[in-house]
Amino acid sequence: MKKKLLAVALSAITLAASCGALAACNSETQYNVINSNREYTFERYKKSTAVLDEEVTLDGEFTEDFYTGRNWFYGKKRLGQVTADVRLTTYTGKNGIYLAAHVEESTIVYYNAAKISSWNSGLEFYFAFGEANTWQDGFYEITATAGEQLDVRRAEISAGGSFRNMALTRETTPQIAVKRVGDLLGETCQEYQFEIFLPYSLFGRTTRPDTMNIDICHHAATSSALKNERDRYDFGGNELSFYGWLNPKGGYTFNANGFVSNKLAISATGGGTVAESHGNDYAVTGDIVEFIITPESGKKLAKIEVENGGAVQDLTASVQNGKLSVVCKGDISVNATFADEN
Repeated sequence: MKKKLLAVALSAITLAASCGALAACNSETQYNVINSNREYTFERYKKSTAVLDEEVTLDGEFTEDFYTGRNWFYGKKRLGQVTADVRLTTYTGKNGIYLAAHVEESTIVYYNAAKISSWNSGLEFYFAFGEANTWQDGFYEITATAGEQLDVRRAEISAGGSFRNMALTRETTPQIAVKRVGDLLGETCQEYQFEIFLPYSLFGRTTRPDTMNIDICHHAATSSALKNERDRYDFGGNELSFYGWLNPKGGYTFNANGFVSNKLAISATGGGTVAESHGNDYAVTGDIVEFIITPESGKKLAKIEVENGGAVQDLTASVQNGKLSVVCKGDISVNATFADEN
């Protein structure tokens, strides 16, 4: 009887979530527009009894004091049919973890309430606490869409590492709030941002983690039609040399201040350019960072020096076919000098 009652309760939560998503998309309801003068009314997951931290207002906006000075991940998706700019940060409260994300796409953001979350436009996270060494220690797949769908799955040993939906109670149900620019169902939206609340009770813990590892994936549905087609980009899989499927340490690291990274500064003189291969202005410790070196017509690279974690090296001889790769050991500063070929 208890199992049956739980299934009914969860079905009610899912139904309410779908209705809330549709209500938020109605073109006559303007709280889905950023900077609207109308009040934003949050209805999604209203059956959750998980308690937010008192300093948090879950509304899809980043106006709380703790966002000031927070470190953000900035990702630039430039492969595939859809380009996108994605930024993400985290906050660890007394009661749970908060994920805040902003997404801006080059095409329409598509949503269909009849499709599962993984096939709608949104973000997908592969999440683990810093103390996890293998996926058996707790590895999670979190999918959030512009239409306010939110799913949390855990990799299970019995399924050989496959992800399965987690059993939820009202006390452990996560919450999401989305703000959009434009009308989602009217297909005029190309930008959105959201806040997610993940109560610690969802993971069977009560305390703040020191660090979290998160791999970030961008999903762009190709249309609102009921078919499983999308343009997918895995930032970790495409950009981190230590990435590995089901590797809890194969993503980006976040701590109490948000995204953990090192500064990356590049200067070039004499007629040429140097660029980080993904267009990033940061570097992650332990990652192989690749630089693209492009002399202007009639010019050549004369010298390139790299300060990496405090040590300065002349790496001119290490440049191969216009590329230079270094393993990040800390803040990186690149200084290139170009000269005439003759």
